[in-house]
Amino acid sequence: MAIIAAFKEGQTKVYTKSAHQFDKGQKLIITGIQLPQVYEVHISNEKDKGFAAPLTGDLEGVYIPDSFFMSGDYVYVWVYAIETESASAYDIDPETGTTVLIPEEENEEGNVKSGTTVYEIIIPVIRRPIQLSFDYGSGNSIVGYIVDDNNRLVPVRK
Repeated sequence: MAIIAAFKEGQTKVYTKSAHQFDKGQKLIITGIQLPQVYEVHISNEKDKGFAAPLTGDLEGVYIPDSFFMSGDYVYVWVYAIETESASAYDIDPETGTTVLIPEEENEEGNVKSGTTVYEIIIPVIRRPIQLSFDYGSGNSIVGYIVDDNNRLVPVRK
């Protein structure tokens, strides 16, 4: 299933249509903006704290790992532009504490990368109950669930 992030001219932030908690195999397709053949997005369930997972997308979109829908929290996606330049790098001189130029030939990476968040996409997630498995036909089937002392669901088998 595809989730469409449709940007209009001048927009840098857009909401998509809602997805449902526990949805699987969701692909985010970004339209209305110029994207390179391959681009990077950062995805998180937290808007302004925690961690974001970096993923690589292409012109056909980027798959959102199912785990981002499990919590039922909104999914935040940031399109991240990376520029690579062949240039010299800078470092701090440990003796003087001053910034020094490292010539290109001594720069271990060979490239200096700069990155900027250029677009934000917010996917609202509609919470719903988790689907539990019940098997009424076999002899070793799950007939229900109980909550143990650690507040975990434990299947009750026949």
